Amino acid sequence: MRKRLAAFLAFLFLSSYVLGAEDRFFTVLRSKIDANFFLTSSMLGTVVVNVGATGQNIGELTFSSNIPGAWRISIASQNGGALVRDGGAERFPYRFNFGAERRNQDLNSNLIIEYFGPKSPTTVALSLDYSPAFSLGIPMGTYRDTIVITLSAL
Repeated sequence: MRKRLAAFLAFLFLSSYVLGAEDRFFTVLRSKIDANFFLTSSMLGTVVVNVGATGQNIGELTFSSNIPGAWRISIASQNGGALVRDGGAERFPYRFNFGAERRNQDLNSNLIIEYFGPKSPTTVALSLDYSPAFSLGIPMGTYRDTIVITLSAL
């Protein structure tokens, strides 16, 4: 009987040890998020402006940033917000629209739009408003302007 009692007590001791035992391990999850700072546009190349209308969409701009600080989009016109006649000085002025955020902008100076912190990809329509060319009394010819759009961290 003693052997049975000793075996039973040993079983209880080992069972309580195993039941109360605890095992743990730790895993560190790690990742690196690279800079995501981009600007793309559908208006690559040349956009033909319909000077007989009063305005038109000229394309879309998509931008995104995961930079935690301040950053900006700058829009500049080579001719100060006007198409200028090749070989002449005559101007066909327009007003610039950056989505619904900035409307009727004079590009005589750069249009600056500042943001702070990360921004998921956002697409805005770009458009121009103007008076029809025939109402301005400007001579025939080819008129041009170059718009430069820059995304930069501050």
